[in-house]
Amino acid sequence: MEQNKNQEAWRLLDEASKINDPATKAETDHLESLLKQAREVADDPYEESFAHEHENLTNVVAWSNQRHKTWSWAIIGGALLGVFLLWWLTNSKNEDVDKEKQKLEKVEAWSQPCDTVITYESCGKVISRVGMYDTPNKYKAYKLAYAKQRVEDLKNDIAKADSMEYYAAHKAEYEKSLKEWEPRFNEINSMSYDKLKEAAVKDAKSDITGVKSGANFVLTLLIIVLVLIPLYIWTGYQHGYEITASRTREKVLSWIRKIGFGIAGFFFGAGLVFKFFPDETPRERRERKGFSNDTGRIGTNLLFKGLLMLAGAIILAFVSIFIMLVEVIAGLKHKLRNIKTVSKA
Repeated sequence: MEQNKNQEAWRLLDEASKINDPATKAETDHLESLLKQAREVADDPYEESFAHEHENLTNVVAWSNQRHKTWSWAIIGGALLGVFLLWWLTNSKNEDVDKEKQKLEKVEAWSQPCDTVITYESCGKVISRVGMYDTPNKYKAYKLAYAKQRVEDLKNDIAKADSMEYYAAHKAEYEKSLKEWEPRFNEINSMSYDKLKEAAVKDAKSDITGVKSGANFVLTLLIIVLVLIPLYIWTGYQHGYEITASRTREKVLSWIRKIGFGIAGFFFGAGLVFKFFPDETPRERRERKGFSNDTGRIGTNLLFKGLLMLAGAIILAFVSIFIMLVEVIAGLKHKLRNIKTVSKA
């Protein structure tokens, strides 16, 4: 009878050892149940080999049921760096919005009618938006140059259709667009002052809308990252069995973190190297080389240092936010699964 009792205890313990790495709450509970049964039926639960195996599996159960800190200060630091960069970019975008609003105010303040007439032949093709809203004449010159540029580009695309397959496939589209754009030049040239001002107001408002959209997008990203940080900490206390279930994901994220942080560190280090070189203005460089006119590209060490360190900061922030996002999504799934399990119980 005692022999059968020992056999049953070891059978239960062997069965428990097959799930010595539980990845769910159900597996953890089943393992705990098997260990309890094995101890109850054991003739001598303190026998050395039996007690040692039983204790090891009991520790696995305890670890699996406990919550463990999985979030990292390094990831939070990278995300906070991202918050700073997004905050800076948001302010920059808001300044751009203010500049676009000032352009609209300029248009609304126009008082002198447009008095310029530009022929197609004399119209330049170089398009610059700088100062286009300053006066009616500048706005009209820009619109005419843009219309001419579109017409000339479409004519070139149609000409390429004879020798290039890609352009040949879109030839009908180019010809249709050309018919729409060819009369635009004369339409703009014959616009009255009121019509021209109305078009300028519409374009200026469209520019404001476009810049505002960019600013709102960046602000949305900033808010998302600010929300992610506390969620990352809140979901960063996981049960042991949840950590076991996510080992593959953690390995992948660990490699992403090592590679991303390594690249970011390289850029930071390269930027710091330039700190040991004196900053040099274009004029100082020309004088040092003995040139009165240096037409080559001239950059300062300060510029390179700033660009390299900025690149490192962006990479560090991006990798941190990406890892944080993945961890939060996985953590919220675990939270939801636990809530469903409790509600069913």
